[in-house]
Amino acid sequence: MATVLRNIVSVKPVYEKGFKNFLARGRVIFFAFFLLISFCSNLNAQCFVYAGADKSVCASNPAVSLAGLVIVGGIPSTGTWSTNGTGTFSPDVNILNAVYTPSAADIISGTVTLTLTIDDVSCGALNDQMVITINPPPSTPTITAGGPTTFCQGGSVVLTASVASSYLWSTGAITQSITVSTSGGYSVTVTDVNGCSATSGISIVSVNPLPTVTCPSNLSVCINTAAFALTGGNPLVGMYSGTGVSAGNFNPATAGAGTHTITYTYMDGNGCTNSCTFTITVSALPTIANAGPDQTDAATCGLTSVTLAANTPTVGIGAWSIVSGAGGSFGNAASPTSSFSGTAGTTYTL
Repeated sequence: MATVLRNIVSVKPVYEKGFKNFLARGRVIFFAFFLLISFCSNLNAQCFVYAGADKSVCASNPAVSLAGLVIVGGIPSTGTWSTNGTGTFSPDVNILNAVYTPSAADIISGTVTLTLTIDDVSCGALNDQMVITINPPPSTPTITAGGPTTFCQGGSVVLTASVASSYLWSTGAITQSITVSTSGGYSVTVTDVNGCSATSGISIVSVNPLPTVTCPSNLSVCINTAAFALTGGNPLVGMYSGTGVSAGNFNPATAGAGTHTITYTYMDGNGCTNSCTFTITVSALPTIANAGPDQTDAATCGLTSVTLAANTPTVGIGAWSIVSGAGGSFGNAASPTSSFSGTAGTTYTL
């Protein structure tokens, strides 16, 4: 940029040696005042042309809004734009704040020089230049997937952009890599050191939902129950697994006494699996009851109440009952050592 100023008058004060100090000081003041008047009066003749600061733009958006400045005689005036390239000025070359749009040839060249010119009677031909640097865009970024881009719900894939100065993903992330776990199209815009950007193509990620799986109700069986087929899991054609399970059958004896968790797993056509669980409780066989010794002394002694002596079960519970004989009763039928009262002379089978 070259700034041109014309017709500026400068006046130097003149000192005459030998004058008295008083006269010398008076002459200095006079000439200083004359200088100020001369300078102000000549501002009207000042000529000034400014094309603006050099610009750096990107080839993807190369248009430049100009802001030229022309002053003739101290008053803003107009000028004419020209270019060493083949671009266009809009609305025309005589507008100081026109927009210059570089041509394809300008973009290929990489630089273009604009000149703002005036040709005034009082100023003559004056001009100023600005240089527009047109930077090419960065290479179109590529996206590399760190695994399959189609997967089941609960999975994810890492997408990584090619190396650049900065990144802006369609998700808003600004890192080179992102982890994706939802279906959609993903792209990344990269920006180089010149502020120019390029956007990748779209990478499609598909996430398949898990199948809905239901299990049968919980159940209880005895340990001596025969092995049986497990059913009730939906969708059909799933697989059962767990303690005591083999080929879709449950064997209580193999599982043993206790509560066992059984898993039903189903895989759909997309290879996605889901599962549910239910329980089977296996009960051990109860302890074999032993009613204790016969109570034969009661009749001999004329007793009508005796204390029973059955075994205490380690598995299950016991209860007394009268098999034969009328009119008898138990103090506590659930107690192995319950009392029993009956009618004198009657034989009871308990």
